[in-house]
Order: sequence, then structure tokens, then C-alpha cells
Amino acid sequence: LQSFSPRYFQPERHAKLFHFDNTLLDALRCRAPAMPQRDLAGVDEEAETEMPSLADINAPLFASQTLAVEETWRDVELDALIRFFCQPCAYWLTQRLGVVLDDEPDALDDDEPFRVAFSARYALADRILPLLLEGAEDAASAVLAAHPALPGGAMGQWWRDSEWQALRHFAMTIREAQQMPLLPAVTPDPLSFEFDDQTWRLRASFPSLRAEGALYYRYDDLRAKDYLRAWLSHLALCAIEPSGVRCQTRWLGRGENLTLPPLPRDTAYEQLGVLLRYYALGLSRPLHFFPKSAWEYVKSGDKLEKARNVWQGSLYHVGERQHPAYALALRGIVDPLDEEFTASARAVFGMLGESLRRCASVAAISTSGLPPI
Repeated sequence: LQSFSPRYFQPERHAKLFHFDNTLLDALRCRAPAMPQRDLAGVDEEAETEMPSLADINAPLFASQTLAVEETWRDVELDALIRFFCQPCAYWLTQRLGVVLDDEPDALDDDEPFRVAFSARYALADRILPLLLEGAEDAASAVLAAHPALPGGAMGQWWRDSEWQALRHFAMTIREAQQMPLLPAVTPDPLSFEFDDQTWRLRASFPSLRAEGALYYRYDDLRAKDYLRAWLSHLALCAIEPSGVRCQTRWLGRGENLTLPPLPRDTAYEQLGVLLRYYALGLSRPLHFFPKSAWEYVKSGDKLEKARNVWQGSLYHVGERQHPAYALALRGIVDPLDEEFTASARAVFGMLGESLRRCASVAAISTSGLPPI
């Protein structure tokens, strides 16, 4: 056990579990006020009793009160709304409480790489894709050849060839989608919403629209946050309905593409109003909306056990709950996958899921249902 394990200090502990550090005992009492006083009497030295871990002790509720939402928060940028729904708990901690989450980079790896890590692949794409889109293939090839995250030897050469072909193909797909000329930047008046006797305004600008609509891309498989970003941007585009633009949104991924057809203006406006209500709630306290788990819940047909698998994780994948923002903001909450979670999941992703199911032109949809996260 770790030296700070509460099992050392429980009165029902096994006789072999003992400790003399009162500092650790005091720390555990601060962490869990219900920690019992040290009592060595009546301990059965032969009994093996399973003691709870620190995580099993009822921790005090972190968000025990709601915060007032001042008028300045009611002027919302679309980018801020997207950031919020991508991680509501982290947004609440950083924007409302000023809590700086630990995002220090990992220690330098001293092992020889035999494959390309996901983070290295994205960093590689960030450097090479702009060069390929400009037609500077020689410069892009030189960057790829010198990248330190790639393995050496024959394995490294195989990875270079594989990534080079994939990146070139992705750049070609983007260039084909960008053939139509860009229109002047669209910066309309903010959309106004009235609820709870308050006026909220949503500001959205579109600097890179084409006559066929909006185009976004990311060198990765389509994930829950990609669907989220595309959907919220699409709603704003359809609610604003710029002149001379088909309100269609395309998102290009590595091997997967998403196309969102135009929505009626009133429908998009109403849906944005629903999302702003959840945004207002999430500014006052941690909102029980978790993108990966919520997307799994909606695309599985409202099966909570599917969402719980994504939330909890397994031997083969890290659970969404492992994000440090959840450990702090949701402290003291027994099960955050509650009625608020299911309601917010349907409110945010429900219309998108139905739209994708109806839209036969979306290449990522199979006959078995929606694509995986």
C-alpha cells in the first residue's frame, strides 16, 4: 500500500496494517472529515477485512453552491460556446474560478520509438499540411525526414512513407474541396435570445465561407468533439443564413468526411437557444455533459450502459472521467451520469444524430448506425 492509504488508519484493519505518522492521519481527516479516530482496541489480529480505498470515502462536495451569472457573460462568442461544450467542467473551473489545470508536458521519453505516437502524428500534420497545401512538397518532405518522433531504421522509413502518402492524400482532398473561391468575411449582428427574463446574445463570424458553405478539416478520425464543433458552427451558419451562401457544413477527417445539409433558419435558431440555456446553467455550476459519453449515448439509441462504458473506461481504453477537471469539479457526486446527463446529451446531440441518420449522403454512416467515435 501507499503510505497514505486510509487502510492503515481504520479501526477494523488487519493487525499487520499499522502506521505511526500523525501527519498523514491529519491529512486524511482533512480529505475526509468522517475519518474515525485512531482506535487500537478490539482489533482481531487474525481477521482480514477489506478496507475501502480513499476514493470510496465520501468526499465533501466541491461545487456546493451556484455562482451568479453577471450580465457580461450573456454576450457569447461562438468559439467560447464550442469550447464550453467540448469540456464544460474545465470551462467552469478555468473561466469562473480561475483554476489552472495541470497541463504540463510529459517528461521527455528516453525510450527508442518503434511507432508514431498520436500526439506526434498531430504535431507532424500541423507542420507538414500547410506546406503541402501551399504546394511546397520538397520542404514538407524535408520536415518529415528530420522529425525526431519517428523511429529509426527500416521501421522509421516505413512510417515516413506511410505518413507521407496519407498526408499528401489528405492535402489533395482539402485542395479539391477548396476549389471554389472564398467569399468576403461574414460578420453579422449578434443573434438575440430571451429566456429567464434575460437577454443573451450570440456572436458568430465566418471568415472563410464559400458559395457551397463552410469547410473544416482535421487530420484525425472523426471524434465526438469534431461532431460537436461542426454541429454548433452549422447551427450558427443556418441561423444567420448569409446571403449567397448555401448553408451546408463539411468536415474533412482522415479517412472520414461529414456533410451537414442546410437546416431551416427557425429550427437552427431554436436549437441554439436550447444550447445557450445549458451554457447559462454550466456557468453557474458544473454541467453534467461529457462529449464522448454523450455522443455514445445518443448514437447507441439512448443506451446508458454504452455511455457508462465510455465514461468508466476499461483495460483497453482510458475512461472519459480520467480528465483532471472531472476529478475536481465533480468531487462528491456519486454518479454524474444522471438525468441531467441524459437530458443534456439529447439536447446537444439528438438533432445531429437524427440528421445523420436521415442524410444518406454522409459517407461515414453505415447500415448498422452512426460511425464510431
